[in-house]
Amino acid sequence: MAAYDTLVTATFRASAMENSTNPSRVRRGVEAELAARETFDAAVRSLSAPSSAKRDAVTVESDDRLIESDLRGLSATAKGITNRDPLDFYLAVDALAGELGVESTTWPPVTPAGPTAGD
Repeated sequence: MAAYDTLVTATFRASAMENSTNPSRVRRGVEAELAARETFDAAVRSLSAPSSAKRDAVTVESDDRLIESDLRGLSATAKGITNRDPLDFYLAVDALAGELGVESTTWPPVTPAGPTAGD
């Protein structure tokens, strides 16, 4: 959950840049969020989770890949969400946390973060 909470914090920071009217600042925000998401994915892959949680871990990583794809599209063409509602990712993280018996300090989110959360 520490990796998830770090991701959420980084996403909120990046969202300020991503919502800028300056294209260079938007790109830096997207790059920062992508880096945080890739770090989170690595943490999920390194989990030594019980077999009951493996499916949830795969779902978390798959949903996060869709968000990353949307972010890359936003960075390239400003097209926003095209893959899936990012809420699926947050729900998958919540399910995985339940399987692992851990809690997040950032779930449920108070407000959506970044260009992929609520567009």
